[in-house]
Amino acid sequence: MDALKLIFFSLFTHLAIGTLVPLLFISVNEMGPTFFRLISSLSILLLACAFWASPFAEISFAAPFVSSSPIAGQVTTLLTLSIFFLALTIFLLNRGGKIYVTLAIIAGLAATAKLAFAFPNVAAAPGWMTAGSFMSAALALGSVLGTMITGHWYLVNRKLTIRPLQLATWVFLGIAGLRAILVMATVLLLSNSSQAILAETARNLFSFSASGILFWARVGFGLAAPLLFGWMIWSSVKARNTQSATGILYATIVLVLIGEAFAKYLYLFTGIPV
Repeated sequence: MDALKLIFFSLFTHLAIGTLVPLLFISVNEMGPTFFRLISSLSILLLACAFWASPFAEISFAAPFVSSSPIAGQVTTLLTLSIFFLALTIFLLNRGGKIYVTLAIIAGLAATAKLAFAFPNVAAAPGWMTAGSFMSAALALGSVLGTMITGHWYLVNRKLTIRPLQLATWVFLGIAGLRAILVMATVLLLSNSSQAILAETARNLFSFSASGILFWARVGFGLAAPLLFGWMIWSSVKARNTQSATGILYATIVLVLIGEAFAKYLYLFTGIPV
């Protein structure tokens, strides 16, 4: 299995699933069904890009749970189910409302949790910790993209109230804060693990070793800077300056993407889910 392909697959999967989350807090009547169909279509496109990397080339859709790589098969099946619900959102939004979006997110997050165990790693952290890390990564990376698209929608419909963008911004800020807390708590807990190798690997992240430098770059680019930018975004939204907020969101997407890419490399080579 190509490690770079797996990282590429993970990042695009995170973007695809997480970008749907702001839709749970935004009214269809307020933003319009076209907005929901646009986000759903974008999510399908991102998942198509993820599958294009072909990290699980040996997996057959016909027998995903009995293949030579059952975890990869389960990820493939769950993401395919998510695409199915997204298609229903596009064509049956007026009948089913946001129920299909919710089901797509549930299937996608389940796939994301499974995806954590498809990575080969040196030291294995507890399963619940790796699954939680990957799901929070998907929410963080996708929510900033969903918020940016929400901000862009104000250029299409200038009659919108500021409430949808406020809600999307709060969702991003809450998820970004939670992601930062989980990352630091994970490293601190594992640094005191009873497993000597795992504890030493986690403690090295606080040092000036190669993994430590990469970890602090991950913290700076992917956690601290997005939170600072998030405050700037919120200030712009309060002032009803949607164009400034959207511009800052562009930069925030790049920062979060860099941070999560660093996190995937660290997990691949250290087994610490950051």
